Amino acid sequence: MKLHGFSCAAALLTSAVAVASGLPPGAVRVLDAVQRGENVSLVELYERGDNSFFYVMDRIAEGGKVWLDVAARLAPGADGAPGEELANALAVALSNAPAAVLSRLFDSILLDDICRGPWFVESTAEYRAVLEKTITAVSRIEDATLIGQRNACLRLLTNRLAEAVDEDDGG
Repeated sequence: MKLHGFSCAAALLTSAVAVASGLPPGAVRVLDAVQRGENVSLVELYERGDNSFFYVMDRIAEGGKVWLDVAARLAPGADGAPGEELANALAVALSNAPAAVLSRLFDSILLDDICRGPWFVESTAEYRAVLEKTITAVSRIEDATLIGQRNACLRLLTNRLAEAVDEDDGG
């Protein structure tokens, strides 16, 4: 019982710290739900009308463990524009924390969605640069349990890079 009480106190303290640090209310609710082991609704977060959704997507894109755990809880409802945004955040996170991304399951978001690189970029040149950075990061994964995901992801990224080069060449 004391352990449970400690967990509740820790969750409340975490929430208080999150609010004090300026996290949007929707982001605080998402973190609280994930700490309790609950799934959260990506669509509800998207429809909040405040900056919570994009705040959460930006944190996921950074590739930190806590926010990738949040992404895994958001993924079951990933569809439409919110799902595309989540897939894009994970594609960005792939270059920042490739092993952490490839070691998780994101339910309805497929490896193909993540390993195509982020598509919200300004130009083909920027897209190529991001793909090259991501290929380098993913290539460094040595964990034997992730070799299959690494190789599949590298094939997808390399194909996307070839397509981006063909676009520049007029092909």
